[in-house]
Amino acid sequence: MKVLIAPDSFKGSVSSLEAAESISHGIKEIDKEAELKIIPIADGGEGTTEAIIAGTGGEIIKCQAQNPFGKTIDSYYGWISDNKTAVIEMAAASGIIHLSNMELNPHKASTYGTGELIKHCIDKGAKVIIIGIGGSATVDGGVGCLNALGVKFYDDNNAILDNIGGELGKISKIDISNMDKRLFEIKIIVACDVTNPLLGEKGAIRVFGRQKGVKEEEIESFENGMEKFARLSENLTGKYMRNEPGTGAAGGLGFALKTFLNAEIKNGLELIAELTELEEHIKNSDLVITGEGSVDEQSLSGKVPVGIANIASKYNVPVVAFAGKISGEADVFINRGIDLIIPIVDEAMTLDQAMVNGSELIYKAAKRFMQTLKLSKVIYKEGEER
Repeated sequence: MKVLIAPDSFKGSVSSLEAAESISHGIKEIDKEAELKIIPIADGGEGTTEAIIAGTGGEIIKCQAQNPFGKTIDSYYGWISDNKTAVIEMAAASGIIHLSNMELNPHKASTYGTGELIKHCIDKGAKVIIIGIGGSATVDGGVGCLNALGVKFYDDNNAILDNIGGELGKISKIDISNMDKRLFEIKIIVACDVTNPLLGEKGAIRVFGRQKGVKEEEIESFENGMEKFARLSENLTGKYMRNEPGTGAAGGLGFALKTFLNAEIKNGLELIAELTELEEHIKNSDLVITGEGSVDEQSLSGKVPVGIANIASKYNVPVVAFAGKISGEADVFINRGIDLIIPIVDEAMTLDQAMVNGSELIYKAAKRFMQTLKLSKVIYKEGEER
């Protein structure tokens, strides 16, 4: 039996690679002869670098960069030497994972460290840079990232603005004359799982601002600052990108990358599917096992399990999804190509306990599934013989 294992991360618990390895161990415990292929999946957020590197045979390069508040931290990026492709997670430098809820400060949080990671990749000789932009702690419109790449920002008094975070209303002039020229010799692809524009009711501030620490009474001022930055950028570059899908991702970093670096924004799952030849692996499998932390209504909007199922249905390959939590009627997901949903929690426990023991729970769920599958084959075989 050929089994493709392609889960998303179980957010806050295990990465997509850890989940895939746990499923693999559970299967092998019951069926040592099973042929397994692991392709971890990510959507542009935390785990994107790990997933792409695992699926393409690249390596992780250690480096240093600034966290959202300018403290130097250990960071990393992925490197695929065959085609000189670098893979960055903006969360590895500018992510909300580096801050506690008490530390959130949208006025100061900056994407400067993400710009430093881009520079590391250019210095390495990258011809293509893939940037996953999920999980940010910022609403700075990507200004910090641009600043690290040589762009200068000035206030009304023609004074240089450094580390302004989300206080974009202070900007009066943008100077790109010292921007790193090597940026225009490489291809930049943004991996993103949201389609929000920069501004408006579905934009960076009104949809995502609160989770970055923007207070209710500050929404309007942050929105106005973002609109001013967009207007100055458009006047300078002649590019009107504010309404493009994904420009509102990562507090507007998508807008900066598309406007100033000519980046192409792609759906994270589709990008990884392309890089890892996912569809070909699905086509040649007898069974696909996927999963994520919560299978719910959002899963129907292009999340990994349903995205995997959409491909598998073209080749009549059955799909099993493991889930930390299931919300909604199972029939809804079955109608979207997922043949079976298996909850990984098998006894009463708190959410914290489930999160801490994610790998073990996934392993045990895979083992239970394989035992059931083995039993079903015995029953059907005996029925045929009778």
